[in-house]
Amino acid sequence: MAGCGRRSVPRHGDAARAARVVSDHHPGTSDQQDRDSSASDSVPSATPPGHLQRVERSFEASVSFSGPLPPPAALKAYGDISPDYPERIMAMAEKEASHRQEMEVRVQAASEQRTAAGLWAGAAIAVLGLVVSAWLISKGHDAAGAILGSFDLAGLVAVFVLGRRNSR
Repeated sequence: MAGCGRRSVPRHGDAARAARVVSDHHPGTSDQQDRDSSASDSVPSATPPGHLQRVERSFEASVSFSGPLPPPAALKAYGDISPDYPERIMAMAEKEASHRQEMEVRVQAASEQRTAAGLWAGAAIAVLGLVVSAWLISKGHDAAGAILGSFDLAGLVAVFVLGRRNSR
């Protein structure tokens, strides 16, 4: 077996023993020496003379950033690719920020419009309820007018009390 890169794993025995038997064959050593050194459970602290030692290391790096602008080093790297890239990236970030601010103003204005419309609609319904209540009383339906007026006023009070309680 001298000269080959790896020995095959035996087809019998448990997987742990088979995994220990697999080893790199080192030129200048016998198969028996390889089996003796690879079958042990402990890793020798020093590599014997004539054996090669291979160390594999792996490293993975990840860089991320949040926001419209990359970090300065990345911006400089973009400039190395094309001199106008940093300026284009800055213009894109400024345009995006301007758009975002404009959208925030629009959202706030729409929210204020909805709030005002809701207040006006609520006030109109309350006034309509009081007008109908007064009309019922004037037509001789005192009980119906009083009940409608009471519920209307109770609803207004509830809206104001609950509205203040929820805003705290």
